[in-house]
Amino acid sequence: MNKSAGDIERFVMATPKVELHLHLEGAIPLETLLSLIQRKGGEPSIKTVEDLRKKLVYQDFKHFLAIWAWKHTFITEEEDFEEIVYQVLADLSRQNVKYVEAFYSPMPMVSRRWGLSVKLITDCLIRGKERAYRDFGIRSELILDLVRDYGPEKGMQLLTELTPYVGKGIIGIGIGGMSRNTLPNCSYLCTKKPKNVVSDLLLTLVKLRGLIPYGLLLKNCMLSVSDTECGLMRIQHSCLYWESG
Repeated sequence: MNKSAGDIERFVMATPKVELHLHLEGAIPLETLLSLIQRKGGEPSIKTVEDLRKKLVYQDFKHFLAIWAWKHTFITEEEDFEEIVYQVLADLSRQNVKYVEAFYSPMPMVSRRWGLSVKLITDCLIRGKERAYRDFGIRSELILDLVRDYGPEKGMQLLTELTPYVGKGIIGIGIGGMSRNTLPNCSYLCTKKPKNVVSDLLLTLVKLRGLIPYGLLLKNCMLSVSDTECGLMRIQHSCLYWESG
């Protein structure tokens, strides 16, 4: 029997779902973002959700990054993250999502002029996601995105500060960011003598073996040492750390 588009949409909405790859800062409901904009001084050209929707239409990746950075200028307090994660999870709950693993990228907020506390950001996120669980029954965990553009030293500093949260809200780490100076595919090859920021950060992450027993994952990554003469290390998507042997 043929199904109409409405039948399919109702079936999809009614089906319990799991969301395993979501970036919190990119999933803010428009109403929530508009509220943030209005509370933080406003934007003359944006008065309605429809205005905001038009603002968020990008022409290319460079334009996308500019809009992403613009949006961040309205996230100025740690407490904003509690509201963001709560509203994101509320929106997902309405779509019958039951479990979420959400990336968050605190580095831009910590590094820029507001100098927010990464621990307070994480506390607020945990508080918000726990409130969403109580109100909507939606479970969620956090994945810390190190944003490799900032380099290995800052990445390691962030990890050191947030290690106490492993298994208590944070279940993994990611290494998002720009792909400049990297190989143009989903894997990264780096020599024992890093030649760029990305490989330097990846080799720094290799040193985190001691954290693994406490539950920290290299989310979506596999580490293995190849048998090539140049001693390459390969970080590849779609596997967990311990599957590398």
